[in-house]
Amino acid sequence: MSFNLQGYFFSIFTEHFFEPIGLKHTVKIDAPEDYVYLIYSLLIGGGLLALSLAFVGSAMFTKQPLVKSLFAVALVVMLFGGYSYIIIEHVGVGRYNPPDTMLLIPMEEKLLLRFFALALFPASAVMLFVAYLKLKEREV
Repeated sequence: MSFNLQGYFFSIFTEHFFEPIGLKHTVKIDAPEDYVYLIYSLLIGGGLLALSLAFVGSAMFTKQPLVKSLFAVALVVMLFGGYSYIIIEHVGVGRYNPPDTMLLIPMEEKLLLRFFALALFPASAVMLFVAYLKLKEREV
């Protein structure tokens, strides 16, 4: 980010054209053009969520925060996966064919990617808010 800011600042005072270096220049994704930005936003949102989860774990636990937060996240993922398996296989939701006109259920791959890309950023904001509240609670 510092390189890009310096380059833009330098290009103000000179006639040279500045070519920024970003994530799209370092990681090449072989996908259609309209999917590339969704995949980049998924990668950035997932990384941001992982960092905010680590921060929340360190705010919640005093001894061995990384181990305890990884265990807590793994437990939540396992419970959600087991719940989803029971709902889809044993209750029979997997055989349900919803109509294509339902607005709340993404039916296309692009809409599903967009949903998860947009859901990661508010999830990170919520995790940071929880960490802020926990730190303010300790402060009092």
